[in-house]
Amino acid sequence: MEERLDDGEHAVPPDWKWFCFHGEVGIVQLDGDRFTAHWRNLYTPDGTQHDATRHYRPGPPVPIPASFGAMRRIAERISEVFDFIRVDLYSLRDRIGHSLLSRTSPAPSTRRPAPGTP
Repeated sequence: MEERLDDGEHAVPPDWKWFCFHGEVGIVQLDGDRFTAHWRNLYTPDGTQHDATRHYRPGPPVPIPASFGAMRRIAERISEVFDFIRVDLYSLRDRIGHSLLSRTSPAPSTRRPAPGTP
C-alpha cells in the first residue's frame, strides 16, 4: 500500500515536473486535478508562470510554494549526470515528496544541447 500524499489542500496534490538539461532546470510543469479535471501550468525556473499551454488547459493561478527553491535544487542536483531528465516532485505540508524520474523526452522540442555546444 502506498502512502497518501497530503498537501493540506487537494485530494491529490499537484505534481511539479522539473524538465532538466545537464543539471539545469529548463521549464517547470505543474499538473493538477489529474483524475478529475486535469489542468497544467508552465513556469520558468524562477517560478514565473508562462502564458503557454501544453496538451491541457491552464489551471488557476497557483502560489509558488515555499519549497519551490528546494525542489529546484533537488531536481538540478539529480539531473547533473544526465543530458535530460524529468524530476517529478510534490510540495507537501511538511516535506518534499518524490514521484518519479523519467529520461524519456515527451517531444523532440524539449532537447537542448550541452552548454558550450553549438
